[in-house]
Amino acid sequence: MSAERTEPFFAFSSSGIGFVIPSAIVKKVVPSLIATGSYQHPRLGISGASMTPDLAKAMGLDSQQKGALVIEATPGGPAAKAGLQASNQTATINGQDVPVGGDVIVAINGQPVKQFEDLSTYLFYNTSVGQTVNLTVLRNGKEQTVKVTLDALPNQ
Repeated sequence: MSAERTEPFFAFSSSGIGFVIPSAIVKKVVPSLIATGSYQHPRLGISGASMTPDLAKAMGLDSQQKGALVIEATPGGPAAKAGLQASNQTATINGQDVPVGGDVIVAINGQPVKQFEDLSTYLFYNTSVGQTVNLTVLRNGKEQTVKVTLDALPNQ
Protein backbone atom coordinates (compact mmCIF):
# COMPACT_ATOMS: atom_id res chain seq x y z
CA MET A 1 0.00 0.00 0.00
CA SER A 2 1.43 3.37 -0.99
CA ALA A 3 0.85 6.55 0.93
CA GLU A 4 -0.32 9.61 -0.93
CA ARG A 5 1.42 12.87 -0.21
CA THR A 6 -1.03 15.42 1.14
CA GLU A 7 1.27 18.28 2.09
CA PRO A 8 2.48 20.68 -0.60
CA PHE A 9 5.81 19.96 -2.18
CA PHE A 10 8.04 22.90 -3.12
CA ALA A 11 11.15 22.82 -5.23
CA PHE A 12 13.54 25.73 -4.92
CA SER A 13 16.32 26.62 -7.26
CA SER A 14 18.91 29.34 -7.34
CA SER A 15 20.74 30.83 -10.26
CA GLY A 16 23.51 32.04 -7.96
CA ILE A 17 22.68 35.73 -8.38
CA GLY A 18 22.49 37.97 -5.37
CA PHE A 19 23.19 41.53 -4.41
CA VAL A 20 24.42 43.38 -1.40
CA ILE A 21 23.53 46.86 -0.25
CA PRO A 22 26.19 48.41 1.98
CA SER A 23 24.90 49.28 5.44
CA ALA A 24 26.03 52.90 5.05
CA ILE A 25 23.61 53.28 2.14
CA VAL A 26 20.79 51.64 4.08
CA LYS A 27 21.40 53.97 7.06
CA LYS A 28 21.31 57.02 4.82
CA VAL A 29 18.47 56.18 2.42
CA VAL A 30 15.98 54.09 4.40
CA PRO A 31 15.00 56.74 7.00
CA SER A 32 14.11 59.13 4.16
CA LEU A 33 12.16 56.41 2.36
CA ILE A 34 10.19 55.64 5.52
CA ALA A 35 9.52 59.31 6.32
CA THR A 36 8.74 60.65 2.86
CA GLY A 37 8.57 57.72 0.47
CA SER A 38 11.53 59.01 -1.55
CA TYR A 39 15.20 59.91 -1.32
CA GLN A 40 16.78 62.99 -2.90
CA HIS A 41 20.27 62.41 -4.26
CA PRO A 42 22.53 65.46 -3.95
CA ARG A 43 24.23 66.66 -7.15
CA LEU A 44 26.84 69.09 -8.39
CA GLY A 45 25.38 69.23 -11.89
CA ILE A 46 28.51 68.44 -13.88
CA SER A 47 29.79 65.90 -16.34
CA GLY A 48 33.47 65.24 -16.41
CA ALA A 49 36.39 62.90 -16.75
CA SER A 50 39.27 61.64 -14.67
CA MET A 51 42.57 63.31 -15.39
CA THR A 52 45.10 61.23 -17.32
CA PRO A 53 48.75 62.04 -18.00
CA ASP A 54 47.97 62.91 -21.64
CA LEU A 55 45.02 65.10 -20.64
CA ALA A 56 47.09 66.89 -18.01
CA LYS A 57 49.89 67.57 -20.51
CA ALA A 58 47.39 68.90 -23.07
CA MET A 59 46.18 71.36 -20.41
CA GLY A 60 49.70 72.49 -19.51
CA LEU A 61 49.65 70.75 -16.13
CA ASP A 62 52.08 68.27 -14.57
CA SER A 63 51.55 64.88 -16.20
CA GLN A 64 50.93 63.34 -12.76
CA GLN A 65 48.08 65.75 -11.95
CA LYS A 66 45.07 63.90 -10.53
CA GLY A 67 41.52 65.15 -10.29
CA ALA A 68 38.22 65.46 -12.13
CA LEU A 69 38.02 67.68 -15.20
CA VAL A 70 34.74 69.59 -15.47
CA ILE A 71 33.66 69.01 -19.08
CA GLU A 72 30.16 70.46 -18.74
CA ALA A 73 28.22 72.31 -16.06
CA THR A 74 24.47 71.79 -16.34
CA PRO A 75 22.84 75.17 -17.08
CA GLY A 76 21.06 76.36 -13.94
CA GLY A 77 22.65 73.58 -11.87
CA PRO A 78 24.65 74.03 -8.67
CA ALA A 79 28.10 74.06 -10.34
CA ALA A 80 27.05 76.56 -13.00
CA LYS A 81 25.47 78.84 -10.38
CA ALA A 82 28.70 78.70 -8.36
CA GLY A 83 30.78 79.67 -11.39
CA LEU A 84 32.58 76.39 -12.08
CA GLN A 85 34.15 76.61 -15.51
CA ALA A 86 33.56 73.85 -18.02
CA SER A 87 35.86 72.81 -20.85
CA ASN A 88 35.98 75.42 -23.57
CA GLN A 89 38.63 74.01 -25.89
CA THR A 90 39.64 70.74 -27.46
CA ALA A 91 42.99 69.02 -27.89
CA THR A 92 43.94 66.03 -29.99
CA ILE A 93 45.07 63.11 -27.85
CA ASN A 94 45.87 59.79 -29.51
CA GLY A 95 44.11 60.96 -32.67
CA GLN A 96 40.88 62.00 -30.92
CA ASP A 97 39.61 65.47 -30.08
CA VAL A 98 38.93 65.69 -26.35
CA PRO A 99 37.57 68.55 -24.21
CA VAL A 100 40.18 70.51 -22.22
CA GLY A 101 40.41 73.83 -20.44
CA GLY A 102 37.84 73.47 -17.68
CA ASP A 103 38.31 73.52 -13.93
CA VAL A 104 40.01 70.46 -12.45
CA ILE A 105 38.47 69.47 -9.10
CA VAL A 106 41.25 68.21 -6.83
CA ALA A 107 39.40 68.12 -3.49
CA ILE A 108 35.90 68.29 -2.01
CA ASN A 109 35.63 69.54 1.59
CA GLY A 110 39.35 68.83 1.96
CA GLN A 111 39.11 65.23 0.74
CA PRO A 112 41.35 64.49 -2.28
CA VAL A 113 39.68 63.83 -5.61
CA LYS A 114 41.95 61.58 -7.66
CA GLN A 115 39.38 60.55 -10.27
CA PHE A 116 35.89 61.61 -11.31
CA GLU A 117 34.21 58.75 -9.41
CA ASP A 118 35.60 60.11 -6.13
CA LEU A 119 33.17 63.03 -6.45
CA SER A 120 30.03 60.94 -6.78
CA THR A 121 31.14 58.63 -3.97
CA TYR A 122 31.83 61.55 -1.64
CA LEU A 123 28.55 63.26 -2.53
CA PHE A 124 26.52 60.14 -1.86
CA TYR A 125 28.07 59.16 1.45
CA ASN A 126 28.82 62.56 2.96
CA THR A 127 26.40 65.21 1.71
CA SER A 128 22.74 66.09 1.46
CA VAL A 129 20.57 68.34 -0.67
CA GLY A 130 20.95 71.99 0.35
CA GLN A 131 24.42 71.51 1.83
CA THR A 132 27.29 73.76 0.69
CA VAL A 133 30.56 72.04 -0.20
CA ASN A 134 33.99 73.55 -0.79
CA LEU A 135 35.60 72.43 -4.02
CA THR A 136 39.32 72.96 -4.46
CA VAL A 137 39.87 73.47 -8.16
CA LEU A 138 42.74 74.18 -10.50
CA ARG A 139 41.72 76.98 -12.83
CA ASN A 140 44.32 77.92 -15.42
CA GLY A 141 46.88 76.09 -13.28
CA LYS A 142 46.10 78.05 -10.10
CA GLU A 143 44.37 76.56 -7.07
CA GLN A 144 41.25 78.20 -5.69
CA THR A 145 38.18 77.31 -3.64
CA VAL A 146 34.64 77.39 -5.02
CA LYS A 147 31.59 77.03 -2.74
CA VAL A 148 28.75 75.02 -4.28
CA THR A 149 25.30 74.53 -2.76
CA LEU A 150 24.02 71.11 -3.78
CA ASP A 151 20.54 70.54 -5.11
CA ALA A 152 18.59 67.37 -5.84
CA LEU A 153 19.12 65.09 -8.78
CA PRO A 154 16.00 65.56 -10.92
CA ASN A 155 13.53 62.68 -11.02
CA GLN A 156 13.58 60.88 -14.32
